[in-house]
Amino acid sequence: ICLTVFGNRNQKKKYEAKVRERDTKYNAYLDEIEKQIEELKNQQRSAMLLANPSLTECAVILKNKDPRLWNRRLTDDDFMQLRAGVGEGGISFEVKGQKKGFTMEEDRLLVRAQEIIEKSGTLPDAPVLCDVNGDRLVGVIGERKSAIWLVKNMILQAVTHHSYEELKLVTVYSKREAAQWDWVRWLPHSFDEMRENRFVIRR
Repeated sequence: ICLTVFGNRNQKKKYEAKVRERDTKYNAYLDEIEKQIEELKNQQRSAMLLANPSLTECAVILKNKDPRLWNRRLTDDDFMQLRAGVGEGGISFEVKGQKKGFTMEEDRLLVRAQEIIEKSGTLPDAPVLCDVNGDRLVGVIGERKSAIWLVKNMILQAVTHHSYEELKLVTVYSKREAAQWDWVRWLPHSFDEMRENRFVIRR
């Protein structure tokens, strides 16, 4: 009887030691996976921010004639994809894991792995893009002041990223709001090929 009891205790200790070792190693593995996912997210976010700069950065690109000026072509996938703001987007890579099956007891390590997969699917603080070229017709609704600010922002982006040889800007606005929009008359994108006529209408 004594031998059986001592044997069971030794087996239990060995089992508990193996469980602790498994937990330690698997948690370290999951920590590394989380780190890699965050690095990939940061790389994607940085690439998106570089390709879709803020309003302030666009102004600097125009002023300094940065190499990024007019760097998008009609054949590019991102032609007339304009930044409408910053928010939560999707990731450009896939994170896979073991599918959760039926178990009598919940495995906290598998639960943590599943949680990592679920929260990895979104990219916070990333540019939210409006595909004007793909959607063709885009409307802006909301409070007038905010809507005008957004449209101005997108126009500035458009003339920063696209050459006037491939993008023409047609602007129609009320005479009451001339002070808000007359600046577009001087953009090279507002002129015809001969630079004799402007695509601007004040009503």
